[in-house]
Amino acid sequence: MTQQQQVLALRPATELDEAFLCTVYRSVREPELLAIGWPEAQIAAFCNMQHRFRTAGYRDYKPPVECTIVLWEDTEVGMLAVCRDTERWLLVNIEILPHARGKGVGTAVIARLQREAEAEGVGLQLHTNCNSPVLRLYERCGFTCVASEGDVQRMEWSYGSPYASHKHVN
Repeated sequence: MTQQQQVLALRPATELDEAFLCTVYRSVREPELLAIGWPEAQIAAFCNMQHRFRTAGYRDYKPPVECTIVLWEDTEVGMLAVCRDTERWLLVNIEILPHARGKGVGTAVIARLQREAEAEGVGLQLHTNCNSPVLRLYERCGFTCVASEGDVQRMEWSYGSPYASHKHVN
């Protein structure tokens, strides 16, 4: 077991995690919202509303999305949302708080998901904006672009492909 595997833990999200999940969501959206010039109250209201909509939308996936809390060195640092189908798993979302980015957390989470998918004999798929900084992480973790529509890329990691290396830092 590598050192990164020892410091990474995932646990199912519960209703008690809603405030934390909203904080994580906000941390991802805040830079673009600050650039708009919105006041704090409007940013907070928007992020709360969008988080509720997203959480409700997770219920529409078949099978439903599993939302987990990412812990790094026993501290909550992010969230992972995955839809596990029998043929391919969809990485719906991965979000890491700013203070935990660049430390290998995202790479470790994806490597763990890849090992689990490999054990089940399935591949992984995700959708991302082609201008997103997280695109580099996905490419380092062995995902390849299989389709593009506008600014959105569909990326896949095939069962049996090499997966995320802990030599690289997210």
